[in-house]
Amino acid sequence: VTVDGDSATATLDVTNVDIEKVMTSWASDVSAYVTSQEAIDDYNNLGENGMMQKMLQQLTDALGASDAPTKTSSMSIDFTKGDDGWDLSDASQLSNLVFVGADLSGLGNL
Repeated sequence: VTVDGDSATATLDVTNVDIEKVMTSWASDVSAYVTSQEAIDDYNNLGENGMMQKMLQQLTDALGASDAPTKTSSMSIDFTKGDDGWDLSDASQLSNLVFVGADLSGLGNL
């Protein structure tokens, strides 16, 4: 942690699921699924909502899998000293911690 008056920056190494890799793999699986006989059967038996639930469950399972790929990155979080202690300067920096700085812009077409 580096403190400069009423500002501070905490730098830490963060390891989490590699969202980019999981999402890319999942998108490929979804593309194959939607053109399969399984998808046609699921549509007939489960309907569109059932298919969506199935695909989202597959994503959830992939994110929580014990063998999911991980990524470690050095991240910085900025704080500002307020009346009640230290506050985040920019709460959006927390999403960087969760996603380990992943650039999800290429997945915008999912």
